[in-house]
Amino acid sequence: MINWEDLLSQIRDDRQHGSAQLYQHTLAIIAKAALDSAVTTRSDLGAAIQAVFQAQPAMAPFHYLAHKLESITGGPDEGITSRVITLMDELQRSSQLAGERIAANFERFNLTPRSIMLHSNSGTVRELIRQCFSPNTTIFISEARPDLEGLLLAGDLVIEGFVVKTFVDDARAAVMKDVDLVILGSDWVTESDFTNKIGTYSLALTARELGKPVYVAADRTKFVWRRYRPVSMATSAYAESFYQNQLFEETPNQLVASFVTDFGSFSPQQAAFQFETIGA
Repeated sequence: MINWEDLLSQIRDDRQHGSAQLYQHTLAIIAKAALDSAVTTRSDLGAAIQAVFQAQPAMAPFHYLAHKLESITGGPDEGITSRVITLMDELQRSSQLAGERIAANFERFNLTPRSIMLHSNSGTVRELIRQCFSPNTTIFISEARPDLEGLLLAGDLVIEGFVVKTFVDDARAAVMKDVDLVILGSDWVTESDFTNKIGTYSLALTARELGKPVYVAADRTKFVWRRYRPVSMATSAYAESFYQNQLFEETPNQLVASFVTDFGSFSPQQAAFQFETIGA
């Protein structure tokens, strides 16, 4: 019997890639395991679901995926493998299209900023930047301490030919004066707030104070009712340390100009009504 915790250990330990990237990687892992006949019974599927829940509990796509897997647990063991393979194929296609649709919806705003601020490392935001802006646009990216994943995104965009300037997180107020707008990713969107890397809340408050609009790019897997979110999602203890390092935080939706998704763009008020159709 496959050890799902070991199989998803790389996903669980990753602190530098965004939820969309980790979700896509997890889909590929499960698809391969199913093709290798590692998911043949409801017991196998139950173990996979539990491992998915535990892999990245602070990221909504993993709850979305676990619930999708749970939806095929009914019926006999016969056919479970094919049902898992079919589901992974559907979710992989949907995930690949989501980034393109988000970028297309963002383009409808017809914005022409000279400079943009980003925070942390988001594959969804990276795809949006690639599709919607010319290399002449200056991209300011925070380091995103403590794991400095913002520097990974900076490196990717430099390779794409963009002018990129990184800054330490605490310089957000000084840098914000030089940007036209802010684009953020998200690990979780609820009816009242969204979760992203630590530092997002203060960045959004600074943007409001200086009159700079904040856009959040998030596909449908990120929109999950608040009641599904673990209470302990915000902290992760580093071994042998006397403090808890906070990796994620919630930011009120009211600080956002628009949520740009693969199924449309919504104001904070409108976004609160999307859960009827795409909730977990």
